[in-house]
Amino acid sequence: MATTLAAAQDLIEDLGTLETGQTLYLPLDISSLTGEVAIEVDGIDMTDVAAVENGQLVLNIVTPLAGEFHDVTVYLLEGDGFVPIASYSFLTTARSRLTVSVDASHEASIQSLNSDEAANASSSGSFGVENEEGSFRGQVSYLGSTRPVERVTENPVDIAEYLFEFNRTLGATNLTGRLGHQMLDYDRALVGDVSRRGLSVDMGLLDQRVELGAFASQSADALGAANFTGLADEDSRMQGARFAFQPFATQDFRVSVQTYTGDGDPYGGSATGSGQGSSLSLDGTLLGGRLYYGSVWSQTDWDEDDGGPLPETSANAVLSHLSYDVLNTDAGDRALTVGLGYEKVDQDYFSLANPGVAVGAETWRLTMDYSANRFALNIFADTQKTNVGGPSGWPEDRISQVLTDLRYDLQGEGFWQGTALRFGGGYLEQDRLTTPNAAPPPEDYTSTTLYVGFDKLGDVGNWSLDYVRIREDDQGVLDIDTDSRSLNAAFDYGVNDRANVNGTAGYTRVDGDFDTWERYEATLGFSYALRPDDLIFRLDTGITRTDEPFALDGEYYATELAWRFHPTAELVLSASRADGPYASESGGDEDTLVGLTLRATTNFFR
Repeated sequence: MATTLAAAQDLIEDLGTLETGQTLYLPLDISSLTGEVAIEVDGIDMTDVAAVENGQLVLNIVTPLAGEFHDVTVYLLEGDGFVPIASYSFLTTARSRLTVSVDASHEASIQSLNSDEAANASSSGSFGVENEEGSFRGQVSYLGSTRPVERVTENPVDIAEYLFEFNRTLGATNLTGRLGHQMLDYDRALVGDVSRRGLSVDMGLLDQRVELGAFASQSADALGAANFTGLADEDSRMQGARFAFQPFATQDFRVSVQTYTGDGDPYGGSATGSGQGSSLSLDGTLLGGRLYYGSVWSQTDWDEDDGGPLPETSANAVLSHLSYDVLNTDAGDRALTVGLGYEKVDQDYFSLANPGVAVGAETWRLTMDYSANRFALNIFADTQKTNVGGPSGWPEDRISQVLTDLRYDLQGEGFWQGTALRFGGGYLEQDRLTTPNAAPPPEDYTSTTLYVGFDKLGDVGNWSLDYVRIREDDQGVLDIDTDSRSLNAAFDYGVNDRANVNGTAGYTRVDGDFDTWERYEATLGFSYALRPDDLIFRLDTGITRTDEPFALDGEYYATELAWRFHPTAELVLSASRADGPYASESGGDEDTLVGLTLRATTNFFR
């Protein structure tokens, strides 16, 4: 019997192709078997959905299975454990069932602003679709408005962003394709954390040892249905690729090579530049995952006017980082992580695929993050030299800073229950290193910040109190020093199950070499449910008083009555008056607004 079972285990019989919902017959005669039988499909126990028909095992698999290739193993209980007695394989051609979702909000209003009447309507939201096995998903967001200032394009209604993603597993390889807005995040230097509309394909082994990627996208951010793929405008298009591999099977050390080329302006301007670049990245972990390391070297070429009179520039960038988990997982609820970073980016470094990278500086950075049961401490420090790789006639400065944040949950009794203390500060210093002839004079200064705050959380109400002091010492030619202090408080209190009151208050004083000024601010809000389920009254007011130069005093009063006549819709009658800094609707000195607004939401999932 043992020989027969071993031979059966070694043979894997192909059962062909199975559609989702179709019955799977296992060609195993179990009439001669004694003992408990168990069945696994792709390593998942399916014994509960098995039956016996005419001495043959039958499986009715109603739940879609991930992927196309599947295996079935039949086990027999012998002694204290199960032993495999038969193995099968089959393919699935799933009949995908799509899940469709809609999440949108709509608004229509009639308003009178300073006796000028206007009717407006707007709608925004997203549509989503995904198949049952997760191999396809898509999402499209839109915005429509009668107000031109609110539109994403000149069209009254247009799409904002969209993404369609396809996933497929072919043997030991996973394939992903994306069309639409997506994050291009190959490395920190060349193809960085930037969202663009375009097409990308990623392919990699399931064990992640080999990864290939390629993309083509619009160089600037895109909204609207025009240039739907992001590839139609050859003057604003870029493309790139990535190859990454892990040379050692027992380690996660990874080598990545990235490249890109493209034309355009990342900010959507009319000028068209041309550039290209490449990078090499190394990353991985050591010491059981406690030490993370990563480094990238990148080189770019950039022609700002694409063949015009401006010279083409070539520059380099190096970004490296270490992070170490000091206490490891054996420390219980305590955690301590320290990090060390080094960055050197030439002044002329520029990549269309990562336009936001900071340039012209050599930076050393140190971080520390510690947390325990009730305590959290974060420390950040860096120092950088400016004008690295820049023109010789530019000055060089040293800018250094230290930032500290601390939080302690008191967890006391009585008043102190639910109370947290926040404390921190920062120090920033800029010193001139070199001043070439005809360069601007030094702008040295120091800035010191200190803050302390309390947060109180309760069952029916919350409040907070914050104090901030900032001292700035200008050591440059103007030599204008300032010393500012601010105290701010906020609260939110549920009077009962119908009424709620909230408010803020703030005081700021600034002492300068040429003027001293103060500002007082306060807000107060009240809401009451006339009928708990559908009729809500709200009242809000605020005031500002200041002698700050070029600033205005002001106040506002606003009230509204909201009637929720349907679970997804409400009618709101509102009135408000505002002046000074609160008169933002018309841009004038005073706003008086009366309106009737219909708000509705659409939430659909099927």
